[in-house]
Amino acid sequence: MTTSAITVKTETTVRRLVFIRLLHEQGIRQSEQPRPLSATAILSFHDAVEHFLCLSVEHLKIMDMPIFTPFEHYWKKVKVKENRCRAGTPWAASTS
Repeated sequence: MTTSAITVKTETTVRRLVFIRLLHEQGIRQSEQPRPLSATAILSFHDAVEHFLCLSVEHLKIMDMPIFTPFEHYWKKVKVKENRCRAGTPWAASTS
């Protein structure tokens, strides 16, 4: 991978992380609203977690994830990858 490809990948990852943080902060603001307006907070939190899990799976290069994956399956796959990377850092798998 070339340096420019790494920079683009890093830029994209940072932008996605910024979006995830925006969703999380939006959820916090929505949760502070009076009822029933606060009810929408759960949707923003759900979206933030879902986007973070998708980004994590891509970062760890877990390729066998179906398009519609329940949350609990993400954790199982990430745990398996984590166990394989025990010898080094969790990020060691994404640099190979």
